[in-house]
Amino acid sequence: MVSSKWIVGSEESKLEDVKSIRRAVFSEEFDKDDINARHVLVSNEGTPAATGRLVIKQGVHTLGKIAVLPEFRGKLLGDLVLRMLIRAAYNRGGNQQWLQSPPSACAFFERLGFVKKEEKDGLITMLREGDITGACNDSR
Repeated sequence: MVSSKWIVGSEESKLEDVKSIRRAVFSEEFDKDDINARHVLVSNEGTPAATGRLVIKQGVHTLGKIAVLPEFRGKLLGDLVLRMLIRAAYNRGGNQQWLQSPPSACAFFERLGFVKKEEKDGLITMLREGDITGACNDSR
């Protein structure tokens, strides 16, 4: 069974699973935006498996740090995380949702309506507008 929960960045004691997934996938620690972010944590059969965050700064809704542990890939958990982040942004007034992606992951985001806007420093800035509809799917 898949479950999810939201964690506010200021509740640092509740973020250990989020930190663990990000360290495993990105080999990185938290940054200055994490304390003000809303983090989603998705678990599979009770085991933390995927995460992502929503940062709202000066009215700009940015999704990011979307990570799925390797052993849980292919189970649509990344799709679920992204859909949850889009809905959270939209519900908080973010009709436009922004993110940055490595070129290798752009197709994943494009399947959910993101459009490439610019490339800088090896990352693609992408934009999506509106709410999310439909269900998680594997339309690769």
